[in-house]
This record gives sequence, C-alpha cells and structure tokens, in this order.
Amino acid sequence: MAAPKSDSLVIFVNGKKICEHDVDPDMTLLSYLRNKLRLRGSKFSCGEGGCGACTVMLSRYDDQQKKILHSAINACYTPICTVHGMAVTTVEGIGSTRTKLHPVQERIGKAHGLQCGFCTPGMVMSMYTLLRNNPQPNSADIEESLVGNLCRCTGYRPIIEGFNTFTENGCCGNPSACQRLVDEDSDMVSRLFTPSDFAPYDPSQEPIFPSEFLMTDEYRTGIVRFASKTTIWIRPTTLKDLLTLKSEIPNAVLVVGNAEVAFDPTVRRLQQKTFVSVSQVGELLQIEVSDDTITFGSSVTMARMCEILKMRVEELSTYSGQTYAELLKMLYMVGDCQLRNVSGIGSHIFSASPLSDLIPLLIASRAMVTVASLKGGSRILHLDSSFFTEYRKTCLKEDEVLVSVSIPVAAKNEYIAGYKVKKQVHRRDKEVAMVIAGFRVIFEENTDVVKETALIFGGTGPNVVAVNNVSEKISGRKWNETLFKDVQHMLSTEIPLSTQGGMVEYRRSLLQSFFFKFYIKVLDGLAEKMSASPVLDSDKSALFDVENLPSKGTQLYQEIPDGQPAIDPIGRPVMNESGCQLATGEAVYCNDIPLEPGELHMALVCSTRPHAKIISVDPSAALSLDGVHGYVGAADVPGKNTWPAHIRRMKIVKRLPRKR
Repeated sequence: MAAPKSDSLVIFVNGKKICEHDVDPDMTLLSYLRNKLRLRGSKFSCGEGGCGACTVMLSRYDDQQKKILHSAINACYTPICTVHGMAVTTVEGIGSTRTKLHPVQERIGKAHGLQCGFCTPGMVMSMYTLLRNNPQPNSADIEESLVGNLCRCTGYRPIIEGFNTFTENGCCGNPSACQRLVDEDSDMVSRLFTPSDFAPYDPSQEPIFPSEFLMTDEYRTGIVRFASKTTIWIRPTTLKDLLTLKSEIPNAVLVVGNAEVAFDPTVRRLQQKTFVSVSQVGELLQIEVSDDTITFGSSVTMARMCEILKMRVEELSTYSGQTYAELLKMLYMVGDCQLRNVSGIGSHIFSASPLSDLIPLLIASRAMVTVASLKGGSRILHLDSSFFTEYRKTCLKEDEVLVSVSIPVAAKNEYIAGYKVKKQVHRRDKEVAMVIAGFRVIFEENTDVVKETALIFGGTGPNVVAVNNVSEKISGRKWNETLFKDVQHMLSTEIPLSTQGGMVEYRRSLLQSFFFKFYIKVLDGLAEKMSASPVLDSDKSALFDVENLPSKGTQLYQEIPDGQPAIDPIGRPVMNESGCQLATGEAVYCNDIPLEPGELHMALVCSTRPHAKIISVDPSAALSLDGVHGYVGAADVPGKNTWPAHIRRMKIVKRLPRKR
C-alpha cells in the first residue's frame, strides 16, 4: 500500500536548517538525531523518559505568551513530527573539544562530575536549558532541573558542586556549608577546583533563535500531515479543524507530549494508526484567570500550569489559595521537568488512569471540564467519578474533544488536600503512585459541623472512586475524634480494594493514614479560626509535607602545594582524561558505532522453567523465523565448557578474548 501524500518537515538542529521530505511519523526525535543526522551525543538508555540521558533543548515561539520558549525534553519519546517549525539543540551544538567548550561542559568535567559519562550529555543539556531561561539560578533551581537526570556511578555531589558555580555567590547559597572545613595549617582541601578559573558564562553569546521561524507564522498555522504506509500524523492549529478531523476519523489518537501514548500497548498493536497532535491548537492553549477560577486549555503543559498556579498562590490568601497550593504540590510529583514541559493537563485527565496523581484532587476541588464535538457543540461536565466509566475510559463520546478544565478557588469554610504514596523508588517524583487521595470538607458557617465532604481515592481498583457513602454518614456531624474514628472504621471495612498489585492491607492502611493527615490539618485550621483547642504536639508532624532539603556534602583531598611536582598522592583524584569528550558528546560508546553492512545481533535465550535440567534444545522453530540466521548452543563452544567446582563457589568469571 502506497503512503498518503506527506508534507515536508522543517526544523533547525544546532542552528542548521533541515528539510525532511519523507519523514517517518513513527520515528522519535532521538532516533532521527542519532540515526539520520549522526548526532550521537544524545544517548539512548531507558527509552521511556526515565533517565534523562536523551535530554535536548527544544526552542519554539509561543503565540500565547508572545516570546521564545526554551524547554528541556526527553527525545526518546518525542515524535519527530512534533518539532516541526521548532529548533532543537543537542550537546554537540553548544561546544566541542575542536572549537571551544561551553561553560556547562567545562565545569562538569573539571568538577569531577562524571565517570562513565553516559548520562553527562543529558545533565549538560538540562543545565544548559536552565541557564537559557535563568542565567543566574539558585541551588534549588539547579537541583529541580536535574530531577529527571539519573547518574548511576558518579553521585550527585560533584555534579551539583560544579553547577553551583553558576549561582550568584558560586556555591549552594549557604556559605557555612561551603567554607573551608579544615584547619588553615592542614594540607587537606574540600574541593578540587577554583571557580574563578572557569570561563565566565555570558548569556549574550548564546545562539539566537532562527529568524525564519520569527519572521513568519507559516510553520505554526494550518494543517500539516506526515504519512507512512502504516501511520498518519496530522497537526491542526484551530479547534474547528481539530473537531472536523475527530468527526471524520473518530478513532484517531490525540497526542500532546506522547509520554503516555508512546507506551500504550493498545496503540502499539494497531496496524494502521492516525495520530492528531493537539499541542498547537490555539483554543486549547488558552488560560483564563478570574477572581474565583482558573481555566486551563487542555493542551496547556503542566510546566505552564505550575507557573500560573504559583503566581495565584502568591496573590491569594493562604486560605483562598489552598486548592491551587495543593494542586501545585501534586504537579511537582508528576514526572520531572522534561515530562511537565510537554505533557498537557487534558491528556492526563483523558488517560483516565486509576493511578493519576492529579485526578483525585481535581475531583475533590469541584473542577469542571468543557468538551466539544463538531455535531454536538460544547457541553460542560462535572469532573467526578462518573466521568470515568471503566478502566482507562471516560464518558466522552467518540467524536468529542476535551477543551478545557476549570478549577475554582477554595470556598468559604472549605478545606482541601491531596496526598500520594509512591510504589518502590525512594523519591517523590518520577514514580507511579500506589495510592492517591483527594479530600475536601465544607463546614456550616462559623461552626465545626460538616456540611459537605468529598473523599476521592486512586489506586483502589480500575477507576478513581468517590466514597460517597462515607460522606453521607458524616454529614451534619461535628469534626471531632468520634467522627475520625468512625471514618477510619468505614475506610477499613467499606472500600473494596483490588488485589492487583498486592499489599492490600498496606494500601488500606494508607487510606486511613491519608485521612488522619487531613483530619489533623482541618482540626488545626478550625482551632485557628474558632479559637478552639490546638492540635496536640504529637500530631503536628501530620501537618507538614516532607520537603527535599538542599543538598550538602563534602569530600576532603590532599592538597598539592604550588611548585611541587605533579605527583598525585593517594586519595586525590585527577580529572577524567576523557572528561571533555564525555561532556561534549564526542566520546564513542558501543551503541554509537555505526552498524556494518550485514551485521547481525545476538540475544540470550533463557529457559522458561527455573531449576530445570536441560535435556535437549530444539532451535528449529526459532530458526524458521524471518531474520534469524543461526543458533549457538553449548555444543558449538570449542574446548572445555565446564567450570571447576572451586571456581563456581568463588563466583570468579574470567574475561575471554574478544573474537571477530
């Protein structure tokens, strides 16, 4: 089957214009950079946006804010078609050993912020993007920008130490933590570099945004199509065009950041796919702020939401802005900077995940959504548990599109909060939640009598659930210890928990723990408002969220006096000899070596039964598969194919010479 007519993709990469006439819509930006343009500084590691090794900077002109935006993104799940009309900067584009190192590259290398260096290009690009947006960040800004970048060998102390030289006073902002920690007469020092020796950072010397994208809106308007034999990618820029497309192709998959769609197995299994990118539909990018509500277009990114919510929290009183403060807290738990820079609030809601970090709190906050279709027009719906009909399904009709979500400020006599517990990884963000909760309570005027409550939970089953029976039973009662104990009992007996995922009793205890924290928070608010008895000191810890403290760490090294021969004493490292090549992306790893013509790949085949004795192996079925050229088993290994018992016990493995 011939591919439908396709438009030309136009992008700038490291300042060079590229026109691609037959782009593959299934190709990611990372694959395009590495395989098509041979820019292999951006690394392929996890392939799912979890490590940040593929981080690049995406620059675009934003018609809503009327300015150029620079964003750090994960190239591994970003479709190449998404960046049409935008500029991409990779680690190769900011500096090299052949020309001149960028200050970010120089400082991470000379500060000993790398070992294997595989993650370093991603670290460099996250920091570079931060500097393009904020030339003089503080230590907290730096640490937040690196949340999405994982380092598995160096450790973060030297990385942060090197990057902290970009701050106002050249350190973490805490002079007592950076001062010399040893006596003046000692031959030990606490850092291996002198910040004044680094090349200064001059923001005015950075490359400019392509003028071609500024002089015309040609690349930001109209419908653009990219097609292959199996996939069609369409990018409309108006709501009317979007609704028309959705009416004509109701099974089209809507995409914003692709962080969810890229890994959806139901989408991957489709033989013929049509994607409609809604990330540049003007009506879906609108933000309306009023005295009592904020309305976000469904394609507004979570990063932009954080900016608006933070602004409103600062403008409103602590009481009125509590809804936005809680939502802001939960947003920072959604992924990392790279994810929030591309993910839209609408796609997050439409994913209907029972483990969503935001949906329980949005339901509790009485959020409203606007949906629209070409034939049915627009309608406004309450975002409640009935909006989600079954696992990963909503009540929207096949041709309807989520246009916006409206979130009100906290009402008078209202308290609201959201909570999350992650699964396994010991960090609050970038991890799928185990149980999520959103709570709201409204009291009768100047009393502690409950007028209305909402208890919303995620992670209990296939859908987010509202515990309406509990809410009904506590309506009209005083907010006291008796009510608390009754709710705890009902949460332990009246909420069925899915056994999928295990740890049922633990998850149930989390529901009770979340309500305890909310109960104490409300009790503290009532005590302040009504001059009632204060919260007990033993319970006050429930009022505070665990916050990440500024990173502090020191390692001592033996100092080499001036004039002494450069003999490296034990305990004092030297700069990685390949540090500059690693920081610029010039270092070549196995995965960076171009494939040879006719090159084959080998994979291990493991037994499907543990602790079984292999009697025989029949590879005929595997050999009959298309593309399989051979099988190598134990019988094909020349010489002795056994290990002596004493070597097996000591778990010693010899390195065999590489054979070609």
